[in-house]
Amino acid sequence: MLQPPIVKQPWEEYDCSVDLAPDLAAGETLVLDAVTAINVATGADSTALVIATSPAPQISGTKVLWRTKDGADTEQHKITGRAHSSLGQKLEFDVLLYIAEE
Repeated sequence: MLQPPIVKQPWEEYDCSVDLAPDLAAGETLVLDAVTAINVATGADSTALVIATSPAPQISGTKVLWRTKDGADTEQHKITGRAHSSLGQKLEFDVLLYIAEE
């Protein structure tokens, strides 16, 4: 599922989240598989560049949480999150991250 885009300046670093509650049954829980990123222009893995490791991406209730960081002006990155549920569902979301110096 495609989520609304995130726009940030290169220096900014802040927490982001996607709530997967609409896709879960009552009492269903989540386990995080991964939060990754690719540079849209080059197709190169940009996870280490734009996803912080401290704090590490994690699950909080029905939300996937991560901290976005760094990047250079005009870059675009596709962030992909994947989680599986206690009932065997595999859920994936994509968020476009735009880096723009204002």
